Formats: sequence, C-alpha cells, structure tokens
Amino acid sequence: MSPGLRWDHFNSSLPEQSAAAGRFVPARTFPAVPDLPNWYNVVPRFGWAYDVTGRGRTAVKGNVGLYVLSQGTGFAMTYSPSISAIDQRTWTDSNRDDIAQENEIGPTSNVNFGVRRNQNPDPDISRPYQLVADVGIQHEVIPGLGVTVSYNRRQFMDNIWTENIALDRASPLFTCGD
Repeated sequence: MSPGLRWDHFNSSLPEQSAAAGRFVPARTFPAVPDLPNWYNVVPRFGWAYDVTGRGRTAVKGNVGLYVLSQGTGFAMTYSPSISAIDQRTWTDSNRDDIAQENEIGPTSNVNFGVRRNQNPDPDISRPYQLVADVGIQHEVIPGLGVTVSYNRRQFMDNIWTENIALDRASPLFTCGD
C-alpha cells in the first residue's frame, strides 16, 4: 500500500496598476486586488498492489487520487480591471495634415470599446479538481511479456465557467454548466 497526503496552496493577486493618459482617455489607476483567489487544498492519494499467487507473476493493482487544477497568472488576469482593446475606424484626412482630428474619424466598430466587462469571480469559487481512479490486473505470460486489463475513471469537479447573470435562468439563451 502507498498512502499519500499533500497540502496544496494557491494564492494569486493583482498589483496596483496604472495607465498613462492617451489622446482620448485620462490617466487611470487601479488598486491592488489581493487573494484572487486564496485556495488551500488537502490532496489525498492512495495506491495498492497485491501479488495474487505469491510468485510475482500476477498482480492486482489500483489507485485513487485527487488532483487539483494547476493555476498560474491567467486566473488573476481574467479579472484584471486594466484592459486592452482595439477599435478600428475609418479616417479621412480632410485637411491633409496627417493628424487625425475628431471630426475626421469615423464611427466605432466596437460598441464596447474601453468598457471593462463586468466579470468578477464568485466569492465562494472553489478550486477545480479531478478525481482519478483505476483498478487492474497484470499477468506475466512469459518473461518479458505481460498482459494488463484495467479500468480507469476520471471525474472533473468544480469546473469554472462564466455565467451571464443578466439573463434569467429560464431564458432559452441561458446556458451554463448545470
């Protein structure tokens, strides 16, 4: 038997951010966001093997374990208040000075340009994990040649998705991980 227990901690944050003023926007400052998220997980694993005949040729083996999803900077950046966006517009240089004046720039092609999506993590969000288990039998037919039959199962738990809370759950447009 091979029991195991691991303690896993993941803590991410966003530092204070600032963006200089541009031609069409003022300078902006965004406060630091700590603990985005702050997860503590106990991760058990257990494996076993049993020599059925006692001759070392046939073994029944199995294991079960919990595996937390690896996270990096991408999780926190999903919720960053500082955004980058592109807006493609037409420009007619009416006075031929090679400087775009407001009256020479066409309408926006991106109606949400410069607007941060109201995307925030659920305060009770849990860390995604997988429950993995397998059991099998292995038999040595001749030295150097073996046969194995096994059953493997993987179950994904606490998956993260984006839910549009502006839509009613009864709406046919509403879809999520239900």
